[in-house]
Amino acid sequence: MKFAIHWILLFHFSILIQVHSQDLPTIKIYGEATQYAGMTLVLESYSNFISHEKTELAKIQVDAKGFFQTSIQLATTTYAFFDLGVFRAAAYLEPVKTYHLILPPYTPLKQADRFNPFFQPQEVVLGIQNSDAADLNQQIRDYDDLFFQQYNANAILLFNQNNEKLAAQIQTQLDSVFPPDKGSLSFQTHRFYREAKIKLLVKKRQKRHLIYSLFTSQPVGYSFPAYWDAFNELFKDFFPSYLSSSQGKPLKQAFTANATFDTLSTAMASDSLFKSDQLRELVLLKALYDAFYSGRTDEEAVIQRIAEATKTCSTNENREIATQLVNRITRLRVGTPAPNWIAITASGKEKELNDYKGKFVYLNFMNTQNFTCKKDLQTLTSISRDFKREVEVVTVLTDDDPESAFNYMKKNGYKWDIVHFSQQGKILMDYSIKIEPSYFIIDPEGNFIKSPAPGPEENFREILLDILMNYKRKNIRKQGDKQKSIYDI
Repeated sequence: MKFAIHWILLFHFSILIQVHSQDLPTIKIYGEATQYAGMTLVLESYSNFISHEKTELAKIQVDAKGFFQTSIQLATTTYAFFDLGVFRAAAYLEPVKTYHLILPPYTPLKQADRFNPFFQPQEVVLGIQNSDAADLNQQIRDYDDLFFQQYNANAILLFNQNNEKLAAQIQTQLDSVFPPDKGSLSFQTHRFYREAKIKLLVKKRQKRHLIYSLFTSQPVGYSFPAYWDAFNELFKDFFPSYLSSSQGKPLKQAFTANATFDTLSTAMASDSLFKSDQLRELVLLKALYDAFYSGRTDEEAVIQRIAEATKTCSTNENREIATQLVNRITRLRVGTPAPNWIAITASGKEKELNDYKGKFVYLNFMNTQNFTCKKDLQTLTSISRDFKREVEVVTVLTDDDPESAFNYMKKNGYKWDIVHFSQQGKILMDYSIKIEPSYFIIDPEGNFIKSPAPGPEENFREILLDILMNYKRKNIRKQGDKQKSIYDI
């Protein structure tokens, strides 16, 4: 095991070379799934395991016969998945390989689940028909089956008794079926951090030892879920106790002085556990992110520190994680950019939010099967007519059946801009749509000016007139600032 982990250093070095290369390795994906005929599949991965942000790897169109194929570039082994109704079908994809995929039966989400913030899709293994591409996934699946069988049966004893003897017995059993140092480096990394779950139970009071053995002495496993499972567990609520320790004193002083992110990182570097810039920055980012939601800290100060990290972190990966975290905690706040989206019109053309730059947008999310939505749609008719010079009314429909939804809108004579989210759940996630209808007002620069906004029957007209007058006065002042006064001569 130690031999394999040691060589991960070389493995990650090779990744670094590949990432900076313009010619990234390509993988090919294809399959047949008649249940998905005519649908668009979205292949995603986690770009950030602290807040679990997702990123799109590819959109794959399934033809009328159910056939699909695509090629994507990947620098390293990546945990990827499709959200397919109630299922999340996932697999590890390795550079250069070709994957003949088998999709699970399609079971659409219920309307209530789509807007349930606590709903989690059922994770299933993404089937791979060609065995050469299935090797890593088969190894991980077989290993996890045995590991969790042992872990679930013994977790309480391991935790309550700090039973190192029992932990050793479990390790011996795992080694007897999966000999150490066998399998690919990706499998060894997965296994190393999966077994960390047992160490976290047995050695829970030896946090410095755990940090050193699991993280200080190992490279960051950016693309491995098992790494982040251990990371998020070990560093959960870590800072309150750390800041009160002798090692954490310099960092506490820096926090008290409201120091910049870079200064916080420098203070923390005095601890031998956190000599690695990459690890230290990630621990700080997680601490700040958790603090934002704790309700016990200055939110604006946290936002400022993470925003600084987007520029000062030591690696592209950490700067990108910082960017995603600051976007997450400022999402939907007044004054921040409204997330762009691409949706489909009744004619099948694409429309996006960016098309409306230069205009006010009264954005709303509707479902034509919802009584409140139907009632509000009637009122939106007069809103779109009375304010057509100043405001674009844009409706995003969330019905399961887009054709039926568009027919309903046409039948009732609703003629403002109407699009369907077209199964792109990211739109609903970006706008945190948990109820319907939901409303937002976006200014001509593309920033939220009311988030959430009132519905059309909730003194909307008065609020909108006030927004328009304030915006006009603001622009007049700007223009006045550009003109020379007698004092400039």
